[in-house]
Amino acid sequence: MIVDDDASVGQILKDMVEGCGYAVTHLVHSDSDAYTLFDTDQRWAVAFVDLNLGKGPTGVEVARRAAERSDNVIVMTGLARLPDALTGMGLLLKPFSVEQVRLLLDSFGRPKPS
Repeated sequence: MIVDDDASVGQILKDMVEGCGYAVTHLVHSDSDAYTLFDTDQRWAVAFVDLNLGKGPTGVEVARRAAERSDNVIVMTGLARLPDALTGMGLLLKPFSVEQVRLLLDSFGRPKPS
């Protein structure tokens, strides 16, 4: 799952993720679209969440909600570190490369054992 209010960044990340051999089941561009998905029974091995989602709430709350439905959350931001509220989540610094995405997916992209 990818949540990014910038459609072009979201599409680039989707292409990168798929190029690394992973499937992207959902690409959404707003917090409200993400919340709609969170209200379903779906789960994701990895959720990428942009920290700055434009006019809506910050990605902090979206990332926390994503953590309830995802085995791993990777926060995308230009900040040098994660906000304290998101400790333990993955960090993908913008601008990012395919290699950075691949490394995160290879470390976070496998479901956690039950």
